[in-house]
Amino acid sequence: MGNTDEVSQMTIKKIESLKKFLSEEIINKKISAGCSVMLLKDNKIVLELYEGTSYLNPDTAFPVTSDTLYNLGSTTKPFTSTLIMKLKEDGLLDPHDKVKKFIPEYKFDDVSLLHLMLHTAGYGVETMQELREEVIRFGMPDIKEYLNAIYEIDKRDYPLGTKCMYFSAGYNILLDIIERVTGMSIESFAQKVLFEPLNMEKTTYDIRSIDKKFYACPSSYSDNSEKVLEEWMDYPPFGEGGMISTCPDLLKFGKMILNGGSSEGKTILKEETAHSLLTESTGGRFNHTGVFMSRGSGEAYPTCFSDDYSSRAAGHPGFCGTMFWVEPELNMTAAFLSNSTKVTEDWFGNPGNLVWQIAGRLREIAEAAV
Repeated sequence: MGNTDEVSQMTIKKIESLKKFLSEEIINKKISAGCSVMLLKDNKIVLELYEGTSYLNPDTAFPVTSDTLYNLGSTTKPFTSTLIMKLKEDGLLDPHDKVKKFIPEYKFDDVSLLHLMLHTAGYGVETMQELREEVIRFGMPDIKEYLNAIYEIDKRDYPLGTKCMYFSAGYNILLDIIERVTGMSIESFAQKVLFEPLNMEKTTYDIRSIDKKFYACPSSYSDNSEKVLEEWMDYPPFGEGGMISTCPDLLKFGKMILNGGSSEGKTILKEETAHSLLTESTGGRFNHTGVFMSRGSGEAYPTCFSDDYSSRAAGHPGFCGTMFWVEPELNMTAAFLSNSTKVTEDWFGNPGNLVWQIAGRLREIAEAAV
């Protein structure tokens, strides 16, 4: 590619191009008031950007920094499913176990934990709508109320394992299984086996424990206006979303995966477990590793990020304007965090969407970096 100086200049130019893109296409167009972006390659930080502010309203806004806390939305899911894989590693369950083994009140005898992880359990649009209506009826609930509503579902929209239809609430069933098997809250278990060993000091499932002055609460953007979704200030821990984190913390997790489950000389996961997090688990049908959505051309979700990535890349977006991914081909991991629902609203339907463009630019930076 050229000598080191030439590559370094190329990297600098591509980073400046990304900064310009974030400024012009996201902040200036009021897609989001600000964002955090970070890229790690070969165990070294290549890029770390904190742009803009938390909100458009100057009366409530604060500058985005490395301490800014974001709600990960569905980017939470890889952590919930990693906890399942940790329990498999410890011999306490297997993803192929049936849900009913752990939750007797569950209605279906044939659904496994892996079906929930892969979104292939048979729940579809109609079921999700009915569940939303139930939630609206009693308000965003205590997690136990929510689980009871899920366990009342006694019909499915398609045969088990034949389709991948995103059923977010399935990850709350996984949360319940984790808590029943361990006898601990998901927060306590995650802190014990993941967050504390990885020094992810700003990461938590329990939003009620954080200092809100550093929290960029998810916001809905439209027509250059902003509505802060204040209900996202005090949700209880959920398995499907709502985890709080930062770019530096997320990349500690990604780095551990790339390093075969180890971090700073400590074994966080066994090597085979870490490898499984990036192994496609559906025979290429649905492009899912069980933990991440993976690069491919499946029928439901063609890919979760730019087509520039290899088939080994895997990651997960979040409703709140977030994305985290790992690319073993380049030994890189990256994260993009914002608090705008507008950033990822078309992530799977439009190859030119913002998340794909940012991810593509970050891959270019990683390729140029030495």
